[in-house]
Amino acid sequence: MNQRKPEVDETPLAVTSNGTVLLNAIELEGRDSLLKLVMRASAMERPVFVGVALTSEEVERVRDRAAPALEEGAAVVIASWLRR
Repeated sequence: MNQRKPEVDETPLAVTSNGTVLLNAIELEGRDSLLKLVMRASAMERPVFVGVALTSEEVERVRDRAAPALEEGAAVVIASWLRR
């Protein structure tokens, strides 16, 4: 089986949906093996996030599914502001 080497995204920072700011583990060791990068990050006693970039179509599908929940969450916050 011919396996291709995965593309590595070198974007230095990311922000998760819960607001956590992530430093790309590639910054720790450079283009090393994923296992070594995860072990290095884990040794720092911090949560480790391993992700895969979504295609623009996948992002759109996720956004379409999440939009109603985000709108509802925003409405709850706005309502609390208006009650003050």
